[in-house]
Amino acid sequence: TLAPDKAAPIVVYCANAACQNSHSAAARLKQLGYTDVRVYAEGKQDWIGAGLPVEQGSAVAA
Repeated sequence: TLAPDKAAPIVVYCANAACQNSHSAAARLKQLGYTDVRVYAEGKQDWIGAGLPVEQGSAVAA
């Protein structure tokens, strides 16, 4: 499920910097009323490599 707090910070990212799907996901979240949506352009590989937190679970259909 999506976060009930539409002002909660949300970071979206793809597998790596070559993928641009995160930008589409961010745009959709903004259309749904989320106000603090950010794209981590470097991607999941870089995110995990930096030791940053990752949520596990099912993807949400847009």
